[in-house]
Amino acid sequence: MNVDSSLTAGGTIMKKRVSRSIVLIAFFFILAMRYFTLPIVKIGGGASLRLDAFLFFFLFVSSLFVFLMRRKEIERELLFAFLLPGVGLLYLGYGYFIAHNDAHRAFFEYQPFMFYLSAMFPLILLRVETDAEYVLKVIVYSGLAYLPILLLQFFILKMTGIIFLPGVEDIGKEWLGATGRFVPDAQDVVLLVSIYLYWKVVRELNARNLIAAVLSVVALLLTYSRGLWLSYVIGFVFVSWHEKRFFLKRFHTLPLLAAACGAVVIFIYMSGLSDSILHRFGMMSTSAVSTDMSLKWRVYEIKEAIRAIEASPVIGHGLGYEYHRPFAFVSDSFYFHNNYLFLLVKMGLPGFLAMLAFIVVFIKTALAVYKEYAGNNLVSGVAIASAAYMTAMSFAVMARSAFVTTTNTVALISVIFG
Repeated sequence: MNVDSSLTAGGTIMKKRVSRSIVLIAFFFILAMRYFTLPIVKIGGGASLRLDAFLFFFLFVSSLFVFLMRRKEIERELLFAFLLPGVGLLYLGYGYFIAHNDAHRAFFEYQPFMFYLSAMFPLILLRVETDAEYVLKVIVYSGLAYLPILLLQFFILKMTGIIFLPGVEDIGKEWLGATGRFVPDAQDVVLLVSIYLYWKVVRELNARNLIAAVLSVVALLLTYSRGLWLSYVIGFVFVSWHEKRFFLKRFHTLPLLAAACGAVVIFIYMSGLSDSILHRFGMMSTSAVSTDMSLKWRVYEIKEAIRAIEASPVIGHGLGYEYHRPFAFVSDSFYFHNNYLFLLVKMGLPGFLAMLAFIVVFIKTALAVYKEYAGNNLVSGVAIASAAYMTAMSFAVMARSAFVTTTNTVALISVIFG
């Protein structure tokens, strides 16, 4: 009787520990997905400090202690989560002590690399695979819930100018004429969930999946982000190729999908948004370089980045390096839209190759999980969506900041990897 009681009590304690871990990791994922943001502290020198970085680093150190206590073996692939922070730390020291670059900026630029360590946190705290499924449900269901809220925010902002959703930035009307534009911090989650919903439509076409997929496309359209649009197209092709057996089998249902998207186009036209969206699509052509200020700046970035790379093609200039002449153009002299050029300029070939290795390992790992868990729609679906998402982003970061200049995408990628 005493033995049975002790076993029961032990099982209860274990359940509580697992429940607490799931709750903590769920909060971790929600924060990483930027449904809300923590305050940003200005530290001078044109740089700022995200409190998120400190929280993620604290969680990493805590999970590391748990790992040391439990001696749990980490998968070989996950060691790549240490690669970028490690190389970045070397270039933080190089930029600060040797190159004497802007100190505030050097530490600011290292912050996103700290988020790659967050891949360790879910891995170490989770005890069994079934717990991981709860976390995947947090990603998918919270993303589904976020879509209609995002749509509501857009129309409220359009009609009243009020922003009620945390983590939404109103860029202003100068970008898109009378309509204006807002950017949700969780836009990368919208992209990931949109790709997942397309996979659901390919696997099982029904009214529920179709409506959800169309809503996700509308949400992507209303962000007015050309990078997200192109990323979705790449993700669409990626999923279609890997699911070609189902895609070809259900090819006759594509007219239904096209009709649903046509209804969305009619809705957008009747709402008076078509001019802005069509204008934004027009800004994706090569001829737009002569008129679009954003594209002009990207061309200037490339020109100045190549000049900086030629000056130090192998080892780079270190974090905090001001890669173009001050005030040569009206913009931040540290900022890059092209993440690969950022790495080559500031971290040379070591940083560039470390990033490529991380991308390749991420995609290979996601595809391996997709095949291994073919019988589990949730796990395999998120895995193929994650592989498609990373493939799309590996192209998109040639024109938008993500992997190394913002923490939004980095945090999401890292926790999924973990």
